[in-house]
Amino acid sequence: MIKRYVTSIIVGSVCLAPGKVCVAGPPGPRGKRGPRGTKGRKGKQGIMGPPGEQGKQGMMRDIGPAGIKGEKGKTGAPGHPGPKGDAGKSISSPVVIISPTSLTVTQNQTATFYCSADGYPAPRVSWSRTRGARLKSNNDKDNKLEIVNATYNDSGKYVCTAANMLGQVEKEAKLLVEVPPRFTEIPKQVIKVKKGKVASVTCRAFGSPPPVIQWSKAFASLPKGRATVENGTLKITSFMLKDVGTYQCTATNKMGSVSLSTALNIVEACSDGWVRHTKSYFCVIDTPTLKWVDARRVCQDLAADLPIIRSATENNFIFDLITKRERVTLWGTWLGLYRKADTKFYWIDDTALVGQYSAWGRGEPNFYHEKCAHMFGKGSRAGKWNDNLCSIDAKDLIYAPVVLCQKAIS
Repeated sequence: MIKRYVTSIIVGSVCLAPGKVCVAGPPGPRGKRGPRGTKGRKGKQGIMGPPGEQGKQGMMRDIGPAGIKGEKGKTGAPGHPGPKGDAGKSISSPVVIISPTSLTVTQNQTATFYCSADGYPAPRVSWSRTRGARLKSNNDKDNKLEIVNATYNDSGKYVCTAANMLGQVEKEAKLLVEVPPRFTEIPKQVIKVKKGKVASVTCRAFGSPPPVIQWSKAFASLPKGRATVENGTLKITSFMLKDVGTYQCTATNKMGSVSLSTALNIVEACSDGWVRHTKSYFCVIDTPTLKWVDARRVCQDLAADLPIIRSATENNFIFDLITKRERVTLWGTWLGLYRKADTKFYWIDDTALVGQYSAWGRGEPNFYHEKCAHMFGKGSRAGKWNDNLCSIDAKDLIYAPVVLCQKAIS
C-alpha cells in the first residue's frame, strides 16, 4: 500500500507538464523480502464443516466377566381380582345316530351311510364291519361311509362307534346288495335215462333276492302227472320215448333271468331184439344222439358197431328198419362212416369209400368240416347219405340221428 502511494506521488510530480500524457514505465526489479511482521490477533471461529466419512469398525475385544447378581426385589402388592368367567360345558357320554339304519341298493350302485355323534369331549367316530376290520370314513367331517360299486359281498352289517373319556357307544346299519341270478350248478348237456326209470336233472342258481327256478320242455309241455320240480330238480317218472327232448332251466328274480338247456335221451337196448340180414345182425335204438362218438360207444357196449353199407340192398334194408320204428327223425341214423385228415371218407373198418358203393344225397358231401355221415330218415332225401357235424347242438336234438348197431354173425 505504501509502495503504491509513493509511486503515485512521483508520477504526479514528474508528469505535471501541461499538455503531456504520462505513461507508466515498466516495473522495476523485485526488492528484498522485508522482515516478518508481528502475529496478528486470533480470528473468529468459522462455521462447522460437514461430518467426515465413517471409519472402519474396530476389533471386538473379549467379553468381560459377568457382574454380580443383584438382590431380589420385594413382592409387589396384589392386583385387583378379574371378572367372573362363564360356566364350563358339562362332560357327557357319546350319543350316536345312524342314517339310514337299513339300505338296499342294486349291484354297482353306491351305498352311503351317515353317523352323527354328540358328547363332550367331542367323541372320536369310526366305522367297522360286524366282526370285521375297521373301515376308513370317506368324509371325516360328517363321518360318512360310502361303498362304491357295491357287490353282493358288501352285503351285511356295519357299525359306527363313538368314543370319548366317558366310554363308547355303537350303532349298526344293515346293507343289502341285489344282484341278478347266476347258475351255481349246471347239468350235463346230454343225460341218458333208461326207459321206465326216473329221469332226474338239477340246476341251481344264486341271486339276491333268491331266484325262482322253473323247468320247461322245448316245443311241448312237461309230462302231466309225472313231472315235478323241487329245489331246482326236475324229476320225470316212468320215462318213455315221448319224453325225449330238450329241457330248459330258467332262474329269475327282480334283477333279471338266466337259462340253460339240457337234452334227455332214452336208453333202449334193442327192445325188439336183433334183426338178421345176410351175414349181420342189426338193432335200432330209438335214442336221438347228438354225438357220433356217443352213438358208436352205445353199439360197442353191445359188442357191435355202427353200420357199414356195401350195397344198395343193405342200404334199403337199413332204411326200412329205421322207418318202421315209433320215432323217425329227419337225420335218420348215424353211419359208421367218417372223414379222415386227408378229407376222404372211410368206413370204421378203415376201408376207403372211394371206388365202393355210396348213396350220397344230391350235392353231398359238401363241407370239409362236416366229418361224420348219417342217413336221412325222412324228407325229400330219405334213404340218402349226408355229411354232418360229429357233435350236433342240443337245440337240434329233435332232428338228431338215432342209433343203429350192426354185428357180424359168429
